[in-house]
Amino acid sequence: MPNVAAHRRQVLHNRKVRLLLHRAAQARGGCGSAVRDWVVTLLFYEALHAVEARLVPHYGSSADHKARNQRVAKTLPRIFAQYKDLYELSRRARYQCVPISDAELRQARMDLAAVLKATW
Repeated sequence: MPNVAAHRRQVLHNRKVRLLLHRAAQARGGCGSAVRDWVVTLLFYEALHAVEARLVPHYGSSADHKARNQRVAKTLPRIFAQYKDLYELSRRARYQCVPISDAELRQARMDLAAVLKATW
């Protein structure tokens, strides 16, 4: 199972990939809906690994999303709403094929900032 350092490296890796994807989209004329789904997915996985880095020393690795969501709700209640919103938005983008609006993308970035502030 990954340790704190591995989770933090993954946060940074996901951020790097997200920024590269966003820059590539901007170079082609904006951040279209086809890219926003992956951007919000990467935002969520940045949050996931930041949360895991915070929780691993105390609880070990989470078995799945359900277990992690429950741990975040119980141990990090200040950021549970933001984390859960990122989780739900990424699932909506990935599995329901719902386009992500500019407003939702802006909110997702703010949600990630709150998660990182509380966990990093």
